[in-house]
Amino acid sequence: MADKSAEEAARQILRILKSPENGAKPGLMVNNFYKAFSQDGWRVADFNAGLAFARREGWVELNEGSMVRLTATGTTA
Repeated sequence: MADKSAEEAARQILRILKSPENGAKPGLMVNNFYKAFSQDGWRVADFNAGLAFARREGWVELNEGSMVRLTATGTTA
């Protein structure tokens, strides 16, 4: 499978956060992404690159407890 870009990985993170399966939760712990993220050929390295991209764009925030939260900017990205 071709390498995926950091932006594609970031958008996958957004899809997971916005998915109905996530419900009304304010965010997800980093380790809770791995199962959902590993589908369709994604790797942990892709997740890390995507998370860094999403943080730079202001789409998500990562708190000290490793909770990834969708920002207002991320909801429209």
